[in-house]
Amino acid sequence: MRWPGRLPAGLRVGGQFRGVDLLPTLLELLGHPPTPTSGVSRAGLLRPGGKLPDNEAYVESLYASLHFGCAPLRGLRAEGWKYIDAPRAELFRLTEDPAEARNRIDDRASVAAAMRTRLLARDRGMVAPSLPAADASAMERLAALGYVAGGFFSGTPSGADPKDKLQEFQSFTGDVTRGVRLFEAKDYEGAARLLTRLAASTRLPDGRVLERRSFNVDYFLGRSLLELRRFAEAVTPLARAVELSPSAMPAYAYLSRAQAGAGLAQDALSTVERGLQKAPNNAELHQMKGRLLLAEGNLAAARTSLERARSLDPQNALVRVDLATLYRNQGQLEAALREAEDAARLAPDAAEGQVARGLALGAQGREEAAAGAFRAALQVSPDDPDALFFLSSVELRSGRPEAARPLLERLLGKAPRYPGAREALLAAQAELAPPPEGTLRVRLLRVRERERAEEAVRRAEGGEDFGALARALSEDPSASRGGDLGILRLTDLAEPLRSAAGVLRPGEVSPVVEVAGMFVVLKRER
Repeated sequence: MRWPGRLPAGLRVGGQFRGVDLLPTLLELLGHPPTPTSGVSRAGLLRPGGKLPDNEAYVESLYASLHFGCAPLRGLRAEGWKYIDAPRAELFRLTEDPAEARNRIDDRASVAAAMRTRLLARDRGMVAPSLPAADASAMERLAALGYVAGGFFSGTPSGADPKDKLQEFQSFTGDVTRGVRLFEAKDYEGAARLLTRLAASTRLPDGRVLERRSFNVDYFLGRSLLELRRFAEAVTPLARAVELSPSAMPAYAYLSRAQAGAGLAQDALSTVERGLQKAPNNAELHQMKGRLLLAEGNLAAARTSLERARSLDPQNALVRVDLATLYRNQGQLEAALREAEDAARLAPDAAEGQVARGLALGAQGREEAAAGAFRAALQVSPDDPDALFFLSSVELRSGRPEAARPLLERLLGKAPRYPGAREALLAAQAELAPPPEGTLRVRLLRVRERERAEEAVRRAEGGEDFGALARALSEDPSASRGGDLGILRLTDLAEPLRSAAGVLRPGEVSPVVEVAGMFVVLKRER
């Protein structure tokens, strides 16, 4: 301890200072009244020439008992000796053997017996296992650094000596640390495989079942399964995580997300309400409640919850994403775009803000701007499922199946169960299939002024994308599809368009054709 002017600098006081003596010592040094404790203040001995009494110190380690079903370890230090009560008891002479390398239990049996008698007089028995109240995000950060809590043991204890289980202890703790690090590295498949094994019960040859309950194992297993969109499988481990640490609010949010994904909407809402009873100002739970209400179509209640979440955590980009979805559903497109742009600003390295921005722009009919936002999302997260799907949808609507197909193939490679993706890929493949004999695929651009039509021809022949030109310039209903008229027969076209299309080879652009006072340009795709 260092306290200039109050404690002598560099002073060393000999004797045995117990952990339970620290609080009363500090209280006396600070001038505060004592509090009931089993410790004793040693403040008066912290002076030159002072010596702490060699009083008895009780020690214990219940880790192996609580987590692996081994015998509890309890011990006593007194008069230079340390006795440890275990299936194979130990006695060490600390004044001669501070490293505790030589067990004196055989040659000093009388000392061991006397210390064991005094130790048993202090024994209060086992306590029920419980996890301390802890914040899940703090536990997550500690676990990522290797500070991993073991799992609680359930079943019939073996009573084995912990010295015989060191390899098992180290193996379990090491595996949990590896599982957490796989999750942090986004190897969700690897994390799920390892953590599933750690969460499983073990049947011993004698028929006993060994089970350990670990917050870190269940929490990170559930989150890995969530990332893999295996929602129903994620419910059980996340429910166990909530049971093990009822104060871990993020665990409630992830559990409700798993339940919602598994089709258990009411269970999901109930989980959020349980969490909010414990933490009524938790922004994450208000956000999750808003999402659930939004999914069931209760827009007014969803708005209340999401705006509450935004007021509690204004820097949370994902809350802004959810609000953008809500406002878009309510037809408030400018408000939706503002929230999406705020989300992209708050989290520039995340895809969600740009995806929300793309959806808001698309709702305003600004398809090319929407495609740009989805591409920006893929710049920061190349395999983001939503960005891949929505960009492919824009490409399909714009008549660019050749651009949509690789996006959808990537999506299905990463998320094979993504809703609508397989159907969209089939549609893209159908559009790319060779047209039946006697048919062709044509794009059309229609404008009111000949000069604009001639400009479009020059730009198309100069290499510009005809579909983009049609979307930008055409006044025809097909403009939103990039002028794509689909697969048709020449007889489907009226003159003079039939004659203009009939002489085109694939990839060619027609001269300007006047039709009913307007000016048309055609391009044959296939």
